Amino acid sequence: MEQQTETLVLKLQPEWPKEPSVLDLKKDFEECQSDHSAYIARLDQWETAFNIKPLPENKDKKAQSRISPKLVRKQYEWRCASLSEPFLATKELFKVKPVTHEDVERAKQNELILNYQFECKINKIPFIDKLIRKCAKEGTAVVRVGWLLEEVEVEKEIPQWSYVSAPEMVEDLNQYAEMMQSEPDTFANMVAPDMQESVRASMQMQQPIRATQTGTRVVKRCSLKLISQHLKYATDVTCMLILPVRVILIKLSLLFTALCLVWLILKLMVDIKT
Repeated sequence: MEQQTETLVLKLQPEWPKEPSVLDLKKDFEECQSDHSAYIARLDQWETAFNIKPLPENKDKKAQSRISPKLVRKQYEWRCASLSEPFLATKELFKVKPVTHEDVERAKQNELILNYQFECKINKIPFIDKLIRKCAKEGTAVVRVGWLLEEVEVEKEIPQWSYVSAPEMVEDLNQYAEMMQSEPDTFANMVAPDMQESVRASMQMQQPIRATQTGTRVVKRCSLKLISQHLKYATDVTCMLILPVRVILIKLSLLFTALCLVWLILKLMVDIKT
């Protein structure tokens, strides 16, 4: 029995240098229970103040009023409306600024993608309302981001090139090489494909090279196809943010949208309090 237990412990995380044991994980879980219980107690206190009930009858002081005004709920409803308006009434919520002159076109494209996804791909009205009400009532809201993907195999044509030495193209190659380094977007969109390949081959071989396309070759590659995406809040304040690593690399912009929303909501709440 002892030998079997040791084998199971070793298989928890064998790729880690110092893999945790079941006892270590159980100890960490028990140590965090005090903080978890304290936070849950605060939530229960806030819930009681929100759903305030009439005071119990006091037989000694019969003239005492049992009415409890619902001030917390009144301020809550006023705050939710003011917090939702900036997100639902603004058409272009995201503004992306370039860092250098090379990022101008990319910044415009990313700004269009972010605003398009928030306006068209997300059912923003119920999402914003539920998120703000949850955050204003309990002080914590967890956003869960996810995508449904399908891996498909696609065929793509790749050009085949032949290379010859071309000393007469030195000036042209130097000019296009400078353009490739200073203005990569203009080089990729305006220069002919054979000249682009000539510049790359010349820089790699350190001599003037002329590239001529001799044909194409069909290759098969795996591609990920987006089926659907969802963005919703989690009602359990003790759960963690679920972010598939593989999907983040493909759709990082939607994650950035969710994080910006949470940051803007918290910032607006702080401004209202001050």
